[in-house]
Amino acid sequence: MDSARTHWLSMGGAALVGALLVTWYWPVDTPVAPRAVADPHAWDGPIGPGLMSNTDPAPGPGLGAEPGEPSTPPALDGNGHLLQNMALRALFDAFLLRGEAPELRQRAAQLDAYLKRSLAGAPGAEALALAARYLAYLEAHDALLQRQNIVISPGAPITPQALEQMDGWQQQRARLRQSMLGIALAQLWFSDDDAQLSAAVADVRVRAQPPDPGAPEPDSATLRARRLNNASQDAAHEATLDDVFGRATQSVAAAAAGERLWQAHAAKFRTALAQLRAPDQQDAGERARQIDALRAAIFTDPAERERSWTLAND
Repeated sequence: MDSARTHWLSMGGAALVGALLVTWYWPVDTPVAPRAVADPHAWDGPIGPGLMSNTDPAPGPGLGAEPGEPSTPPALDGNGHLLQNMALRALFDAFLLRGEAPELRQRAAQLDAYLKRSLAGAPGAEALALAARYLAYLEAHDALLQRQNIVISPGAPITPQALEQMDGWQQQRARLRQSMLGIALAQLWFSDDDAQLSAAVADVRVRAQPPDPGAPEPDSATLRARRLNNASQDAAHEATLDDVFGRATQSVAAAAAGERLWQAHAAKFRTALAQLRAPDQQDAGERARQIDALRAAIFTDPAERERSWTLAND
């Protein structure tokens, strides 16, 4: 179990997926744009003058967090304005993507109610205005994505047509974010997403190119090493690409539905754990086997099973 838990922690999170793509698969001679850092006093969006920051003072409640209302309100800058940072987007997502209500507008109402309780005056108005803009973006995102009709099958090679659709979708999505959130905030909140998808698209194109006929033949030792390593490396590579493309083409509605299903399965898992004998009343090995059996029975989706390692075993 420890090795599986370590594997989950090492592979979890979008940032690591992006780093794997950029580090392992991005062509060496192709520069990767660094994460955009906006001038903190040059707010160019329609919300207000709040300070922007890509340094989070504390982790926000993201998709991987357990449900529940945040314990602290959104942060303010030194002038008392709303601090627009990644923690703020994580807070919005905690309500809009992880909320229990089935409809996006219902979850948005819950977010508005929380912001009104947590913030007053100018920062409260700024937070509500930005939440409204973000809600409008999420709705426009799903409408635009639906029109793309991109078909990608996990585990299967992406077709040239789907790859071109993916490239066009990224460009349209970027323009949508900039027009609805402002260039600076769109870069701050989504530059990592764009970098990951750009790296994945570029990687597929490079791998699809025929080998150079003038390249020297590798020696026997190199060929033997490739035969030993390529299978596992290719499998990990394809899984990474599937994850990036899957997240890039997932609608907000599907993501929210997946979160509600996860929460239901997590609650079932916790209930089943509570019904096991106490740790001091049974053999540790037998208890571990029972927990593994519960995890396999309840979390039938591989991604959910990996994520279940964040749940306490005792």
